[in-house]
Amino acid sequence: MKGVSSYFSCGRGNLFIGTPGNGLFIRNTNGTVRRFFSSGDSGEDNIVHVTGDGKNIWLSTLNGLIIIDRNSGTVRKRFNITNGLPHNSIKQVFLSEEGNAYVATESEKLYYVSEELELESLNYVMSGNYINR
Repeated sequence: MKGVSSYFSCGRGNLFIGTPGNGLFIRNTNGTVRRFFSSGDSGEDNIVHVTGDGKNIWLSTLNGLIIIDRNSGTVRKRFNITNGLPHNSIKQVFLSEEGNAYVATESEKLYYVSEELELESLNYVMSGNYINR
């Protein structure tokens, strides 16, 4: 594992570690580190931000948003420009208490993913001199 770009402590003693190009690793309670996810796609393996909830691990990558089953490690859903996002570069995901995930892309719009893993665009447009970069 070379470098750490983000990490998420899941509260069960495990630590999910995002890397800039080598995918996602997990460090378990006894200190063992192993690869948890790698797609082989250099953009998807470049993890900018990682977070999680009771069911999923959410990866913000240079090639979209990836939602992974927390227990099995299988990909549940991918979102990128081919299925609704305006940009592949995802900066961060915020998980609400209601089960929605708010997605910050490199654009002026805010998107969210519902608890059913459906992508929707909010009608909010960010204004000002700053854009998510």
